[in-house]
Amino acid sequence: MRDKNNGSVRDFFLSTPKKEEIFSALKASESINLLKRDFLKRAEGIKRETAFAELEERVKELLDFSFVDVLAQALKKYAALQKYTDKEKYPPNKVVLAPLGVHEIKSVHHPYLEVLVDDHVLGKIVFDLVITLRLEGLILKIQDGKIREVRTGKCAGKGVFKLKDLVIFQKESREIPLPGVVSFEKGLPI
Repeated sequence: MRDKNNGSVRDFFLSTPKKEEIFSALKASESINLLKRDFLKRAEGIKRETAFAELEERVKELLDFSFVDVLAQALKKYAALQKYTDKEKYPPNKVVLAPLGVHEIKSVHHPYLEVLVDDHVLGKIVFDLVITLRLEGLILKIQDGKIREVRTGKCAGKGVFKLKDLVIFQKESREIPLPGVVSFEKGLPI
């Protein structure tokens, strides 16, 4: 899910570096060069530049999700919130505001691209994306064992996007824009 108001991972990584600098790392990758060789053998008539332009667009799409999505997935797994699933202590009609204070979230992703020629898979390019968020002042609204709302506070982060040991790009920020309040209509189960 990408919402321009929620600060996307794509915008975070691709806001400052030049496209040519970022994707020159891809062109230097041994994995990409092997795949490129196989591709060019099988995909007669397709220009290398056209294929690389398409690869660049697909890589951007891999990062097309919001920091709110990262936050939501991490909160669902946060062990300290498990106590709010106890229906005797916290009945379904009881609303709890739970401040988190300073909290760090590490989120690891392995997005990939499959390269196809004539419906045959030539190869799979698996990337590693590690995002670390430092959150301050979060307040969770919890009801019926679910997070209903997050009041976001401050968020800073860093991330690295790699192909094997090759760092394609990395970035650290002072602050990542998040909306003041994020509501989850159905609630995020804890």
